[in-house]
Amino acid sequence: MASVRTAVAITSISQYIIIILSFVKVLVISRYLSPEEVGIYAIAMPLLLFLRTFRVFGTWDYIVSREVITTNDLRVCYTINISISIFTAGALYLGADYFALFFGASDLSHVLKLMAFAALIFPFGVISQALFQRDMHFGSLAKIQVVSSLIETVVALSMIIMGFGVISLAWGFVAASASAIFVVALIEKKYFFLRPKVTGGYKVIRFGTITWLSTTLNQFSELFPALLLGKILGVAQLGFFSRGQTPVTIFRQAIDTSTGKVAQSWFAQVSRADSSQLSRVYIKIMRLTSGLAWPFAVMLVFHADSLIPILLGNQWTESIPVAQILAVSLMFAPYTFYGTKLLLARGHVGRQLKFEIVAQILRLALLVGAVTYGIDVFAIAIVLSSIVSMFLISIVLKKSINLGFFDILKCLTSSMILALFVAFPNIIFYQFIMPETTLSIFALIIILGVNGLFWIGALFVTKHDLWLEIDNIWQKVVSSYTQHKKTLS
Repeated sequence: MASVRTAVAITSISQYIIIILSFVKVLVISRYLSPEEVGIYAIAMPLLLFLRTFRVFGTWDYIVSREVITTNDLRVCYTINISISIFTAGALYLGADYFALFFGASDLSHVLKLMAFAALIFPFGVISQALFQRDMHFGSLAKIQVVSSLIETVVALSMIIMGFGVISLAWGFVAASASAIFVVALIEKKYFFLRPKVTGGYKVIRFGTITWLSTTLNQFSELFPALLLGKILGVAQLGFFSRGQTPVTIFRQAIDTSTGKVAQSWFAQVSRADSSQLSRVYIKIMRLTSGLAWPFAVMLVFHADSLIPILLGNQWTESIPVAQILAVSLMFAPYTFYGTKLLLARGHVGRQLKFEIVAQILRLALLVGAVTYGIDVFAIAIVLSSIVSMFLISIVLKKSINLGFFDILKCLTSSMILALFVAFPNIIFYQFIMPETTLSIFALIIILGVNGLFWIGALFVTKHDLWLEIDNIWQKVVSSYTQHKKTLS
């Protein structure tokens, strides 16, 4: 457990640095780029992430989850990554003009062609980074992520301020990809270049095929909303929707990205040691993450109408209802996210694939039915799909670790109490003190501070798992300080 806490601490610190950089980038982008330009990048980025999943072909998860990994396995994974990366980079470059024509956005072609270059260099660091995660060397992963994010922010924002427009974001992405590979080479050169190997790769390909299908479906579900909105409602409306997603995206980056890899590695270790403990570990993770997600969702619902104009500018007020609606999805999405991580860690890729097929078909049906009614109804459809996915993952987890829907609902109880505590001062404030008023930045800081105090108080009163973790860390700090004083004396 201590190594897990250390891993979470390292990844959390690195992710908070990355979030600060992302936050600065969002502020600048929102003031220098138009909704159309933001919409163009909102199409390009999910498309590239979708192709990245395609390139990895399940090899990352294979390396992390296997009990024993050999050099031959790594060579096969390396060969798969190189081959598919060349194919996807070529397809992205050749298809860029067609994508631009399809969406009626000529700048999209330049963005995609530039990103195709980053796709070529991606595979050279994959093997080393997967091994870092397998061995829980999250300090190395943190260095890679922080350096690449810093380089991306500096390059992109410098070019935006100089007036280069949306292509600046593509150059930032290329710079981030190149810097990540450079840092990987500095940390671990052993697996940077491997001799390609095809023979003996059946088990990798079999595992990778099933995992790839599952993760590709998941990534496509993330890409599809951007494609659908961009085509039906136009890239400007997609830009407004994308800005409405910003608070939710940043929060999920803070939680999911910082703990997702740690959780998968933890699940894999527990599965190898004593799989009967997996349900306990999953419930603990759910209580910790929902203890953050539910109160944040409540605060966003109450304060998005002040938060978005202050942070992004008054030109993005159309994004406010989207942010308030999508905040609700934060209450349900983590259960699916960590459920799929658990299935991958156990090697139950077949079950995960079946779940993804059913969940994504229902999700796509909801989105297609909602898109013509505007971005607000579209956001409601996303929330409904997250609730459906939570129900479906509970069915799969019941078969995998004997953890059913009502067991998952029990995880919600303590977080519901936290959310009610946080909602209380907001209800009082808006009903009796300043009804129907957009807050100034000073007033917003004060009310958010009050929300934070009520949240901390609720953690203490309920003896929430988060409070126990905070108390554990505090006791260790006090113990270390006391021991240091004794050493000095």
